[in-house]
Amino acid sequence: MTVRTRLQGLEAIGYALAKGLTLNKYADPIEGPRHSLTIDEAREIASEDPALIFLDIRRGPGRPRVEEKHPRLHRLLEAGLSDSEIAHLLGVCPASITRARKRLI
Repeated sequence: MTVRTRLQGLEAIGYALAKGLTLNKYADPIEGPRHSLTIDEAREIASEDPALIFLDIRRGPGRPRVEEKHPRLHRLLEAGLSDSEIAHLLGVCPASITRARKRLI
């Protein structure tokens, strides 16, 4: 299930900056709503009224990590196999094994 979350103000700007996203602006008495604002445009508006800036994000359940999908990964890591060898055995990319190794060791 996907959950929609609305971030506002400086929190929205910080998230958009980290993820490379554009932002939105609510309508105000002077100007209507705006979409696809750059970080600089959003900061300028937020300097007057941060509550005008918002960003809708969707968060899903995420994909399971390789160690959750493949319980034998622990044994394969302990056996001294390379990330490429383990990836080949499990049918996943070597980078996912490298990340799992860092989390587990």
